[in-house]
Amino acid sequence: MRWPADDNNFDIVLFQLLDWMPAFELDKRTTPLALTGPTYARQTVRTRLSGGWDIDPEQVTIANPYFSFHRVVRVVGDKLEIVGEWRRLADQVPARDYAKVRADARRARELMEYSVSIGDDADEIAREADAKSVNEWRLIAAVLAGLMLFFAGLAYVQETQLRRLRTASAAPPNRSRDSAP
Repeated sequence: MRWPADDNNFDIVLFQLLDWMPAFELDKRTTPLALTGPTYARQTVRTRLSGGWDIDPEQVTIANPYFSFHRVVRVVGDKLEIVGEWRRLADQVPARDYAKVRADARRARELMEYSVSIGDDADEIAREADAKSVNEWRLIAAVLAGLMLFFAGLAYVQETQLRRLRTASAAPPNRSRDSAP
């Protein structure tokens, strides 16, 4: 993997297949190019991300009479899986086909690196989370304020009733006119 320290982007590289693939460095050839390395190779890279990946599956094939390369990108659960398959179909490339095969090889080499971006929308998600958090705190504060008002009102009513009871018990009993001592 190639992952710059200052970025949320990185490349997943099918490094083993890249090592086995011929370089095709010349622009032209007058002699055939020998194809070496394995006749078949497969490499799978799995990368786990909690919460899963938001990547569409894809399959790409590059094929000619001399080699084929097939790449599959898929998400399985919370794992990103990239599978590359290389097949060498001939032992050499004739000089007349070299330019076409070189172009195919360059495209295949490009497919052996898969760029991934994690958290491109991190700022937006953070703003939404902050807004949600603020709204949650406002709701909690409103509920607490309501409870405080409720209990303050309850305490006031009880204090008023107790005050009435105290004044009623401290007052001399009411004597009616009809009652004689």
